[in-house]
Amino acid sequence: MKKIMMFLGQVKAELLKIEWPTWEDFVGSTIITLVLVLLFTVFIFGVDRSISYVVTHYIFTFGM
Repeated sequence: MKKIMMFLGQVKAELLKIEWPTWEDFVGSTIITLVLVLLFTVFIFGVDRSISYVVTHYIFTFGM
């Protein structure tokens, strides 16, 4: 039990050393992340639709 309490004390000490981001940093990082996820989603959707169109057009034009 003593080792567990010592471990938890060390964990608390390490957590106090962390420099946590400010609210503004947190919000800014979140917005950047959401925008990038949206852009990648649109890009992947576009690539998927383009490949689907090409493959479908090829199948209907030349057959399987």
